Amino acid sequence: MRSMLVLSRRLAAAAAFAFASLLSLPLHAAPPQGPAYGLIVKLRTPQGREQAKAVGIAAPAADEAGAQRERLNRVLQTQAAALARIAPAGARIARPVGRAHLVQWDQPLAPEQAEQAARALAAHEDVEWVDYNVRERRLDVPNDPEYPGQWWLHPVASGRHGVPGVETAWAQPGSARPVVVAVLDTGALFDHPDLVGTWILPGYDFVTQPVFSGDGDGRDADASDPGDAVTRTDRNANPGAFADCPIEDSSWHGTKIAGQIAARTGNGVGIAGVNGRVRILPVRVAGKCGALVQDIVDGILWAAGIEVAGVPPNPNPAKVINLSFGGPGPCSASYQDAIDAIRAKGAVLVAAAGNEGGQVSRPANCKGVVGVGALNRNGFKATYSNFGPEITISTVGGDPTGLGACGRLLGDPGLLTSANAGTGAPGAHVYDEVAGTSFAAPVVAGVISLMQSAASADLSPDQIVEGLKRSARPHVRSDDLGTCSSTNVGRCQCTTGTCGAGILDAEQAVRYALDPGSYTPPSRQVVRVDNADTAACRELTRHDGGSGDEDDGGGGGGALGCGWLAALGLAVIATAGARPRRRQPA
Repeated sequence: MRSMLVLSRRLAAAAAFAFASLLSLPLHAAPPQGPAYGLIVKLRTPQGREQAKAVGIAAPAADEAGAQRERLNRVLQTQAAALARIAPAGARIARPVGRAHLVQWDQPLAPEQAEQAARALAAHEDVEWVDYNVRERRLDVPNDPEYPGQWWLHPVASGRHGVPGVETAWAQPGSARPVVVAVLDTGALFDHPDLVGTWILPGYDFVTQPVFSGDGDGRDADASDPGDAVTRTDRNANPGAFADCPIEDSSWHGTKIAGQIAARTGNGVGIAGVNGRVRILPVRVAGKCGALVQDIVDGILWAAGIEVAGVPPNPNPAKVINLSFGGPGPCSASYQDAIDAIRAKGAVLVAAAGNEGGQVSRPANCKGVVGVGALNRNGFKATYSNFGPEITISTVGGDPTGLGACGRLLGDPGLLTSANAGTGAPGAHVYDEVAGTSFAAPVVAGVISLMQSAASADLSPDQIVEGLKRSARPHVRSDDLGTCSSTNVGRCQCTTGTCGAGILDAEQAVRYALDPGSYTPPSRQVVRVDNADTAACRELTRHDGGSGDEDDGGGGGGALGCGWLAALGLAVIATAGARPRRRQPA
């Protein structure tokens, strides 16, 4: 499976330049979602004054504040023409805010005005950073109308022992530094109502072969998702290329992933994302039938800011890279070389483990990767998820009630996220319930972005892995379900040898990020899940003569074909309006 959210084709070169320019400036906050009541501006400390402080000759506080105000006035005068084009009423210095100053206008600035004014001020060489003076809201449950159905973001509770507790993590303190998360997938739909206004960067299209690209060309700067449907027309026109590709509708896989990570939170629309203030960098590596290894590898490198021949430099390198594509077999040298290179740049790759109920797929099985397995809402291994010692951490990925012998007893509705109803080209924007390790990986990537955002400085890849492992909750236990093994590959009890260090804990991972050196994990008791449903599952599988809850039809995923890697997505339920439609694993 492949796609989800798409970059708008109307994204022009000018817009790309504007985004790139903005990120290159000392602007330390995401654009506001509402009016800004002025801008908070911090000036750089002059070199001479730094030297004076170093030898103990510091100016009195009043003199220091007066000098800062005088310098800021000069900045406002220098940028006056640019500011006047944005907001007619002149900017003025209102008051100090910590070591910075508040610059106000007669009226609040609209979000677009605030962003433009911040860019104008941040362009001055004396400005260290600019922030938005916006109203903070009470940290209540988000008002997104579909949030009640996003059980996978809700706090840990009985019947939700497998969730990471993202809602609890949102209440943790931190620096709120901006973080870039790259989504290597089918591209993105920029005009989805839950992605409009989030900071989706221009990205790049790495799909090399026009026959599979869906947009009629090769690599270019348009990372939008044209759709990845494979039709009978495709097969008839090019039977050699599409012989091993199943006929299927567009998946909008990249849009689903982007929505999980970064859907606008608290905006009264649709759903919430794990981190609604993160910047998404769409890196299109997949088209019809999947993704070529060369495109994935180049996409990984470019996403981290490493030069790729024939491709413009990436002005917005990502520290977190999500990949929900892969294939069978051991880690290849091309993958490992790319992973080693991005780790040296401080970036971490989060990869899905695969959906065949077997060995961990590549590149999730490569060294230095955060390999992610999927759990159901109870904390058991999802019936389809691959498992093995290469997995770093596991979290909810959805576990359809229609899969496995015990689906109706232990399954769940799937993870609700942003999607599109178009079967070929983009259509109406909707929300889908999906399942697969494809959708467990972005939950982890989103939590890592929360960790990086909370930390006072960038966490290294080793610190990220250590934080995920040390903060994890123990895997659940049950007398009714056996442990995961080669003879028990469906819903089963995870161990640290099969599903990673434990169950992802978003709140504790953020606590680790705040102070890695002094973090101490809380004392935890192993949760036992033995109830009427697990007992019924035990009896059902015993009656059937099986050793566990295995899925007769396979657990999703796809086979290699045409030299392509199959996507690890498992989109099971697609909700169009209020009426869900069911989709078979692909």
